[in-house]
Amino acid sequence: MKLKIDNLTKKYSDKVAVKDFSIEMTEGVYGLLGPNGAGKTTLMRMISDVLNPTSGKILVDNIDKNDLGENYRDLLGYLPQDMGYYKNFTAERFLKYVAALKDIDKKIAKKRIEELLKVVGLIDHKNKKIGKFSGGMKQRLGIAQALLNNPQILILDEPTSGLDPKERIRFRNLISDISKDRIIILSTHIVGDIEYIAKQVILIKDGQLIKASTGDILLKEMQGKVWKVEVEEKDIVKYEERYQVVNIMRKGDKVQLRILTNHKPEENAIDVEANFEDMYMHYFNEKIE
Repeated sequence: MKLKIDNLTKKYSDKVAVKDFSIEMTEGVYGLLGPNGAGKTTLMRMISDVLNPTSGKILVDNIDKNDLGENYRDLLGYLPQDMGYYKNFTAERFLKYVAALKDIDKKIAKKRIEELLKVVGLIDHKNKKIGKFSGGMKQRLGIAQALLNNPQILILDEPTSGLDPKERIRFRNLISDISKDRIIILSTHIVGDIEYIAKQVILIKDGQLIKASTGDILLKEMQGKVWKVEVEEKDIVKYEERYQVVNIMRKGDKVQLRILTNHKPEENAIDVEANFEDMYMHYFNEKIE
């Protein structure tokens, strides 16, 4: 399957939320990475057919989604940023409710719900009320509801927001496990969510596509731009004024700075390997001088 986003634009009266966004996707995980307010949610809502674009097209195997109609929505699974739950519903009852909304046959839904509760690790909690779930359990239930119709396109908007590190890792592993035969678009501003599972990282800023590439290539392009320097405490401000300082670590009576710059900042600076956090800061904080 191929999902093509072709010059997608969304304008509001006083701003352009997404501008001329184009990309093609096939099976696998795509990490949509950008700061808050970058246009990620607007883009995801247009792909999810929740929001109509001002202009541009969304095509599946070269067929416009508008021509596909209900068949397009049958391909979709969507976990919005703020998923609404009925706190007095049990996990099983909630999934039955969502299955009915999606017009899934009751017999098929019953079997599917049992399978998905096992997949997301909630089978032992199926009769527990959602109001007593942790944040991670709610997100896993959200994944289950998005997978009820066995979608070929799964859209996850900031799915790990508010989760602790353990739940985030568990969630990430779950996404990786179910990504084999479907397109998964995962929107986030947390680099760790996509660093190890995304086949392609899509960088979005001010509603525009900045770059789309593999994580390895993005990091390779950062070579020669990340430096480690040991300085005196009194010199920290001077370096912060001149360079993009992404980390400060105190080591005894010295301070170790991690700096982004195109040129060696001083004689004793050491060129170090870039990580995803460096890449994120490079594209979404301040420009390297």
